[in-house]
Amino acid sequence: MTKLEPSFMIAFKGIATPNGTGLGVMIFSEQDNNIWRLRKNVQNEGSFQVQGKIAEYKSLIFGLEYAIKNEFKNVSVFGESDSVVNHIARPWEIHSTGMWEMEREMELCLQVLKMKKFFNTFSLAK
Repeated sequence: MTKLEPSFMIAFKGIATPNGTGLGVMIFSEQDNNIWRLRKNVQNEGSFQVQGKIAEYKSLIFGLEYAIKNEFKNVSVFGESDSVVNHIARPWEIHSTGMWEMEREMELCLQVLKMKKFFNTFSLAK
């Protein structure tokens, strides 16, 4: 009999304020009901209009880095940012106020797409 690999649910949220950016991640193990809460403060990037999106990407990356480091192989990821979820889940045009912001969003999106390869199963939903 083959042993099933455990599955993990990851919820992410990034918040940008004038004083800085907060990253939050909750990870739930479906096998043993363990919950991990991750938090991190980082500096703001870009204009205030896009700081929220960048914070969402960074929060997602923060959670995926933890999952990769701990060798989680099956993840279901949940976030509330339409644009981030749509950019990652399927081809979607990135709209930003300036060239730097658009390039930064594309960089972060590509980083997440590369990280997906570390998982046997990966799903992303809002």
